[in-house]
Amino acid sequence: MPLYPLLSQVAKALDEWNRYVFGNLFRRKRELWHRIEGIQDKWPHNHNPYLIKLEASLRKELDEVLGQIETFWFQKPRTEAIQDGDRNTHFYHLSTVIRRKVNHIEVLQDQYGNFFHSILCHADN
Repeated sequence: MPLYPLLSQVAKALDEWNRYVFGNLFRRKRELWHRIEGIQDKWPHNHNPYLIKLEASLRKELDEVLGQIETFWFQKPRTEAIQDGDRNTHFYHLSTVIRRKVNHIEVLQDQYGNFFHSILCHADN
């Protein structure tokens, strides 16, 4: 069996798993925050033991979601680098050169309106 149809099936299954099982982390975080805030709003009026247990459970779930979000942001740059070809030295060299040019400060202006030009900026011209 050709590889492409198999990859297509795997991608579809992972998409369904992400949508229906794993879910949107950021939406889950927002929903958990709102539920915890709702419980805390009821605290001055109602010291229900059920609400105490529910809040503890929601906080535990929120900690898990926050850990998953942290992992997501940690893994994202690596995933993008793999997709862009991180083993390609030429690719990395070009991306570093481009990043240096974009991040380079050519001119600064002080509070009196004086401009200060970067020496490197003039050396490039």
